[in-house]
Amino acid sequence: MIPKLFNCGYKQLIFNGVLYREDNYIVAHCLQLDIVGTSPNSEIEAIDKLLELIEVSVIHALETNDLVHLFKAAPRQYWDMALTAQKEKPDAN
Repeated sequence: MIPKLFNCGYKQLIFNGVLYREDNYIVAHCLQLDIVGTSPNSEIEAIDKLLELIEVSVIHALETNDLVHLFKAAPRQYWDMALTAQKEKPDAN
């Protein structure tokens, strides 16, 4: 699978993500938060799981007034992957 770049968000927050395959899973990786969602065979499912995790993380940060610890950049290798990724819409399967 060729890595793909995508945008995702919660309310008015927009984040960058990259889709890639790792072992037997499709991984949707949020670059600004270093959070991942996975699925064995669906890019959409991996992104949906990631969006749920982003929502929970943002809500928790707001409720605890701890936005400083919300943002943790993914390791450089994933940012590099995103720079060379194709800008495409995720596949449903």
